[in-house]
Amino acid sequence: MTGQPTSASRTTSLTGAAVFGALAAVVAFLIQIPYPDPALPFLRLDLAEIVDVLAFLLFGPAVGLLTALLHYVFLNFSPSLPVWGPLLKLFAVTSMLFGMWLGYGAYSRILKRAGGRGVGFVMMVATGAVLRAVALTPINYAFLIFVFAPNVAFSSSFLTFYLGGIAIYNIIQTILATVVPFLVVTALSRAAPNLEVRIWFARMKSSIVTKTQKTT
Repeated sequence: MTGQPTSASRTTSLTGAAVFGALAAVVAFLIQIPYPDPALPFLRLDLAEIVDVLAFLLFGPAVGLLTALLHYVFLNFSPSLPVWGPLLKLFAVTSMLFGMWLGYGAYSRILKRAGGRGVGFVMMVATGAVLRAVALTPINYAFLIFVFAPNVAFSSSFLTFYLGGIAIYNIIQTILATVVPFLVVTALSRAAPNLEVRIWFARMKSSIVTKTQKTT
């Protein structure tokens, strides 16, 4: 997979990660959208993840993951949040971003002749959602039996309902967090073509197109 920009833009990338990480935390503090499932009242649709994914698409995987880490750090400054809240958010966002990175890598090697940026993005979202849902299932199970209700015996039907409901939430949250950044990056590329070479997601597309043209 394509790496990060060299030292010429490293400072810009790190600054971007810091700014986006802080912005994500601010959005998380200011905007809380209840998840419309009365059986899981503790869940929230988090618009702050849009900022994490936007940093990922603009600057690349390493900066996106660093943004998610800084997002986690800034969330810990809030005394109203329990310790496990920001930690679960970190697990969720990093697993989603890793999945998106793997999805684009698979697209660039397997399906690069089948379509353009839209096809790659759909594969990124799909792998990000699957990896997030799969990775968070055992993590949420561990938190349930060791943190939230350590002395309660749960039936298999309850665990299936509980963990399945959270997995569905993670898929919905992934779609929510990725669609807006994709639209923003696409709009930037069209409005200012000179910026396209600076956008990681657009540059990945350009390199794929170049390789395809050379082999045809």
